[in-house]
Amino acid sequence: MTTQPSADTPAQLSGFQFRIHSGEHEATITDVGAKVRSYAVGGRNVFTPFGADEVAPAGHGAVLAPWPNRLRDGRYTYAGTEYQLDISEPPTSTALHGLVMWQRWQVVAVDDAAHAEGAAVTLELRLAPSRGYPFDLHLVVTYRLGADGLTVTAGRRTSARRRLRTASASTRGSPPVTPRSTTAPCGWTRRPGW
Repeated sequence: MTTQPSADTPAQLSGFQFRIHSGEHEATITDVGAKVRSYAVGGRNVFTPFGADEVAPAGHGAVLAPWPNRLRDGRYTYAGTEYQLDISEPPTSTALHGLVMWQRWQVVAVDDAAHAEGAAVTLELRLAPSRGYPFDLHLVVTYRLGADGLTVTAGRRTSARRRLRTASASTRGSPPVTPRSTTAPCGWTRRPGW
């Protein structure tokens, strides 16, 4: 069972490392951005990993939420209201890949066989409302290894009170990674309501 390190534990530059394994499949997930830092099958990298003690290259392996890709001029309209986000990529004048890829996610205790055996880890992040994204967003992502490879299940939780007032504007993107092999499966599963 994976647990969150204490707050006074020093972290590597890529964040705290959560290693999961099943048979020949091995993956390392970081708490910063809930990134897949590495994934290998039989000792062969499925995509290009990055080092534990280096900052991840851009959104490499990260959860991209509440939106993937770029928002031109950091602007979007939702339910008839225009919002302005901070520009995170000045050369293109865009808000890039959401708001969570540099946030520290927390481990969630899950009582199932895959988590108990070290074949899965679940992380969550509660994104506070902000000027450019005034929504209370609670994201949960599970990385699970098995005979079929790496499965990523992502979802969001919204409080009933918030859901009645307005639904949050969100989408999600799969991690931008450089494939090394197409023989090992690596897929995203969408939770209902995402």
